[in-house]
Amino acid sequence: MMEISSQIAALRTAFSAWRGQFRFSLGQPARRAEQRPGLRAGDAAFIDDIQDAMMAQSPTSSSLVLYLVALVMLSGLVWAYFARVEEVTRGNAKIISKSREQVVQSVDGGILVDLKVREGQVVEKGEILLKIDPTRANAAYREGLSKKISLKADIARLKAEAYRQPLQFPDDVAEHKAVVQQQTLSYQSRRQALEQSIAAVQNSYELVMNELTLTTPLAERGLISQVEILRMQRQANDLRTQMTELRNRFQADANTELGRAEAELDQTEERVVGQADMVTQATVLAQVRGTVKNVRVSSLGAVIQPGEVIMEIIPLEDQLLVEAKIKPGDIAFLTPGLAATVKISAYDYGVYGGLKGTLQHISPDTFNNEQRVAGAEDETYYRALVLTEHGSLEAGGKSLPIIPGMTATVEIRTGEKTILDYLLKPILKAREAFRER
Repeated sequence: MMEISSQIAALRTAFSAWRGQFRFSLGQPARRAEQRPGLRAGDAAFIDDIQDAMMAQSPTSSSLVLYLVALVMLSGLVWAYFARVEEVTRGNAKIISKSREQVVQSVDGGILVDLKVREGQVVEKGEILLKIDPTRANAAYREGLSKKISLKADIARLKAEAYRQPLQFPDDVAEHKAVVQQQTLSYQSRRQALEQSIAAVQNSYELVMNELTLTTPLAERGLISQVEILRMQRQANDLRTQMTELRNRFQADANTELGRAEAELDQTEERVVGQADMVTQATVLAQVRGTVKNVRVSSLGAVIQPGEVIMEIIPLEDQLLVEAKIKPGDIAFLTPGLAATVKISAYDYGVYGGLKGTLQHISPDTFNNEQRVAGAEDETYYRALVLTEHGSLEAGGKSLPIIPGMTATVEIRTGEKTILDYLLKPILKAREAFRER
């Protein structure tokens, strides 16, 4: 019992010392029992240390501080649980051209008579770059058109002759009066020659038939041999056949010529198309909007060879294609269609912002970085292509150009996480590490 009493006394002494230190830390002096509110004079002598501690009241200011700290911590936990931030996958990137670099050439060549652009100039699609002397091309084109009209007129005449139909010319041929007149005269002269040939045979036929008519009664009376009658009949048949053959031969010849003329017309029309293209190609236009580069022929009067490269155009498009390198460890949640942000290295993102885009393609396998530093480990990556919504940045009402070759950083949005998830992630990783052998 005495040991227990001594232990209680020791606890009282320790508690009193701790209470005094606690009050001292709060800047308040320890109260004596006589200062306790609600005690009558003389009662303090009968109050021990434990009862005195139980009757002590905590200062109001310290309680408010504790409550405020607890409230802040609770609010922070609630905010961290509900607040969400984007989860992104990053990769180094490079701007590439959506369409390949355009090479400006002349298919047919010729003499340079006008150069409209210079090195580094931005040109719009359809803008004239240069002109080549069109004299020879125009002459060949006009000759081809003339040949085409002449052949179509020949075909109209030959159809009238072959099919025994009225002579009619197509509208485009009818506009050329000289050609129409020439073919009409040719048709009439050929028909007239045919009719004259047939008329000559017809006269011979009629003479034979008259002779046969007069001779037949004599043969019936035996005055003329029956053989003579047969001879005249055979001659009449031959003349009828000859008239038919004249008409058939005329139509057959016309039909044969018609086939040759139609075949030649097909070839001529193909040549005319090519000749018209030569005239058009004499004025060289920009096929894309872009920047002129590497002008190789600039002297007026210079001879441009067929197929010779004259200049190049680097496309400047309304949309950009960005090639990003994604680490294999970050590829898991990437799928085409995810939203992305492209931050151009040449323009401060905090000032000019970035370009919104969409993930278009992910390579099926990894690539090795061929430009790694000597002695460094092989770097493998997946190739991801992001298509931007716009082709330039805007600042102060001006467009900031972005050209192929510029470097950038691509951030692909893969989802969202709460802030609490980020705070707990190191703890969960540490817990997983403790489980390893």
